[in-house]
Amino acid sequence: MTSTTQKLATTARLVLAGPGLVLLSTTTSGGGGGGGGGGGGGGPSGLVNVGLFGQGQSNAMFANDSDGALLAAAQAAAFYLQASAPAAYSQAGVTDYSGAGSYEDGTGDVYPYFLSYNGAVTASAAAAASVSSIGAGCLAYITALSSTVRGQICGIVSYWGETDSVVYSYSQKAVVKAALENLLAQERAAIGKTAALCPAFLFGPPYGSAAPAAMMREIWAEIAADSTQNAVWLCRQTYDSMTRGDSYNAATGVGTSTSQSNNGHRDSVDNVRYYRNAGLAMARAILASNGLPATDIPAALGNGIGPQITAVAISGVTLTVTVTHDGGTALVMPSLSSPNGTDAPLPAQGVGFAVMDGGSVASPGTIIQAVAAAIVDATHFTVTLASAPAHGAGQRLLLYPWPGTTWTDQPRSEIGRGCAITDNFASVTKPSGFDINAGLGAGWATNMPICPPLGLSGGVASYGFVF
Repeated sequence: MTSTTQKLATTARLVLAGPGLVLLSTTTSGGGGGGGGGGGGGGPSGLVNVGLFGQGQSNAMFANDSDGALLAAAQAAAFYLQASAPAAYSQAGVTDYSGAGSYEDGTGDVYPYFLSYNGAVTASAAAAASVSSIGAGCLAYITALSSTVRGQICGIVSYWGETDSVVYSYSQKAVVKAALENLLAQERAAIGKTAALCPAFLFGPPYGSAAPAAMMREIWAEIAADSTQNAVWLCRQTYDSMTRGDSYNAATGVGTSTSQSNNGHRDSVDNVRYYRNAGLAMARAILASNGLPATDIPAALGNGIGPQITAVAISGVTLTVTVTHDGGTALVMPSLSSPNGTDAPLPAQGVGFAVMDGGSVASPGTIIQAVAAAIVDATHFTVTLASAPAHGAGQRLLLYPWPGTTWTDQPRSEIGRGCAITDNFASVTKPSGFDINAGLGAGWATNMPICPPLGLSGGVASYGFVF
C-alpha cells in the first residue's frame, strides 16, 4: 500500500482512504451489527475509527503491503470493538524496509538499519540513537498523515526480528531490546500519542539461528511485561507456518521447498491468519488504552493469545504436559495423513517438540527430539522423547520448538502449517454478536496453536519451560 491510497475492505464495498482524509463510512459490521460512519455511531466501546500503523522488515512488507494482512488485523480488531472504520497505514520500502535491522552495529555490514550507530554497541547507546535515513523516512510517512488520521491510529504493529536475529548474538539481547523501545517511542511521538494511548503489538516470523530467534521472543515478552511500554506479544506461535511460495500438501501438512529465495519469508496464507487472529488481543489493548471497560469485549472470548503450557511431568521418555486455555476449552490434534504412507502423521510424531537436556538458551545443552505426541484430555497431552534426559529437575527445558530445528519431512518450517496442536477456539460457542466467523466470514478466527513456552520472572524472560 502507498501513503496516498489505503484500501479499506468492507463486507460490501471498498472505501479509499488516504492521508488527510477521514474515513466517513463503511459497511463492515462489528459485533452486534456495528455502528454508523467514521464520524460517529460506534458500538458499545464508542470507538469508530480503528487505524493500525505497520512497521518492520521484508516479512512485514509482504504481510502489510502485499497480503493485506495489516488491514485484516484492523478489520478483526474493529469487529471486536464494534467499530465501523478499520484502516491500515504502511508502505513498502518506507515503513516496511527489506533487510533493515533496528540499531546499526558499527561494523559496516550489508544491512540497513532504522537507527544509526551511536558510538557503541550497548543498550544505553541504542536507547539514545537517532534515526537513520531509513528511520527518518518511516517517521516522515507518519507525519505526512493528517492530524485527523494520526489521531485515528490505535496501535503500532511491529512484525519484526529477521535482521536482528542474524546480526546480534544472544548476549546482546539488551541492545536489541533498547533499540526496539527507542524506535517505538519515536514512532509514537510522530503519531502524537504517548505509549499509554498507543499500544504496540509485537511478534515475528521464524528467522535466524536458534539462540537469536529465542532472544527475539524473550525481548517481546519483556517489553510486554513492562507496563510503561503498553505492548502485547501476540501471534506467539509462528513456527506453524510455511515458507513463502513453497508447495504445500494440506492432507499431510508437508511443505516442499520450491525455491531458496524466500527462505524465512512467511506465506501469504499464514500472514493473513496471524493478523486476523491478532485482532482480539489488539482490541483488548485498544480498549484499555482508551480507558474503556474491559467488559465491552466479553471475558469468555479470552485474550486472543492462545493456550499456554503451565506444567510438565516426566516419567522415563514420556512427558505429561498441562495446558491452561485462553479462549478455547479443549485440545485438538490436527487430522492429517501420513507424510509418506508409513510413518504417523506429523502432529502425532510430536513435530516441533523437543527437550534441552542441561544447558540454557545462551549455552545450549543436548537437544532431544520428540518422536510422538498424543492428547490425553482437555488440558493434558503427552510427548514421547527419542531418549530420556540425563539431567534432573530444574535442568531441562521443554521447547516448542527449539528454533532452527529441521525435520526430514518438514524442511525449513519447524512445525509447519496445520501441524501444531491447538485449542478449539474456532468452534467454541461465542457470546452473542461476537462470533467473528459469523460476522466477517469463515477463517477469521481459527484454533489457536500452543504458545512457545517461556518463563518470566522479575521482568526477565527465558525461552522454554523449566521442569
